[in-house]
Amino acid sequence: MPVSVSASVSSPSATHVSPAHPAQDEHGYDASRHEDRPLLLFFTDRRSGVARRMSSLVAWVSVTEKARLRVIEVDVDENRRFAKALEVTTVPTLLLVHGREVLARHEGRATGQDLEELIRPHVARNGSD
Repeated sequence: MPVSVSASVSSPSATHVSPAHPAQDEHGYDASRHEDRPLLLFFTDRRSGVARRMSSLVAWVSVTEKARLRVIEVDVDENRRFAKALEVTTVPTLLLVHGREVLARHEGRATGQDLEELIRPHVARNGSD
């Protein structure tokens, strides 16, 4: 069952939109800024050694998949309401989101193959899929 994504992220890497923007809903989601590229949310915190070790892998995905995928790191300590709204209870957690729909989820440690399997079904490969 799809989960609605309707909260905003207060992360330095997140795009901030003025609360007065007329296209925003009550949670700060700005539909006018929606892109065709899916968004990979990487939920982490400073205390998680597993998440710190995964950060280089997620950064690599951010660079290599830049044309097809957006990546945002979300610190759960700084974004508790957002994490709770998306039912994130484990760090690290990866959520692949498009629009307001969660397409895929991976909780806990992930390998490069895990990330590929999470992303591949949802990201166009310039006509090769």
